[in-house]
Amino acid sequence: MVLLFLHQWMDFMVRNLVEPQLLNEEVTWARYELGEDFFEEYIQFFGQTALEVHQDLVGLLGSKNSPAIASKAHDLKGLCLNLGLEIFGKQLKAVERAAVEQDWALVKGLLAQFPKLREESVAALVEFKLRQSG
Repeated sequence: MVLLFLHQWMDFMVRNLVEPQLLNEEVTWARYELGEDFFEEYIQFFGQTALEVHQDLVGLLGSKNSPAIASKAHDLKGLCLNLGLEIFGKQLKAVERAAVEQDWALVKGLLAQFPKLREESVAALVEFKLRQSG
């Protein structure tokens, strides 16, 4: 009984320690330290880039261009992780993997979640900026 409890407790702790956050504020803070104006431009750049990449990925899905989908997802993943957007980064990693494996149904399903993730991510960045500046 005690061993079962310890095993369940360890599983819980590991899941919670590695669970990605919408916004890893330590990483975001490093970008914010570059200047408030720069950070504002970075938020706008991210929002526009994420929108364009989503449109590109949807278009590429039609042609099932695995290397191009994986590449675009990889590039946006880097931008997300540089801003501390862990959940969006994890989602993009899943798109990369699904594209390489040519699991088109999974790619389509993951891409369907992008508009909401983009919106939540931009909102989290804006909220972070407001908390820092005011």
